[in-house]
Amino acid sequence: MSSEPVVDVRDPAVLDDPMGGYDRVLAESPVCWTRLPNGGEGWLVTGSDAVRAVLSDPAVRNDPTGLPGQGAQTQEEAFLALGTPPEHLPYLRASLLSLDGAEHARLRRSISHAFGASRVGALRPRVQQIVDELLDGLGTTAN
Repeated sequence: MSSEPVVDVRDPAVLDDPMGGYDRVLAESPVCWTRLPNGGEGWLVTGSDAVRAVLSDPAVRNDPTGLPGQGAQTQEEAFLALGTPPEHLPYLRASLLSLDGAEHARLRRSISHAFGASRVGALRPRVQQIVDELLDGLGTTAN
């Protein structure tokens, strides 16, 4: 793409206040061309309707195999190009987030009950306890 990205996620203004930065992007341009943390460029989709449309479009996929142009590489090559340590590849290949289409949907259905609001809410006290212990362990010298 030849035009300058609308958003640079490495911009100090975004890094200093990520919530404010992304709120601005959502309000001004919920689908925009962006400069990514690795220096590359790509689409940033922040609006909930746009995100739902993208995620439900079968043309949008995780596996770059068979895509034209620079995207025509394997998932492993894409992970390595992003700086993923090679020893992490087996775990990423087995991840629900790496799957597309029917296989993704099948696995998602099999685990979705574990991520309902009541199940996640029941974890809150334990998560809060862990966070409190970790923060207490930082002491007063942390920045």
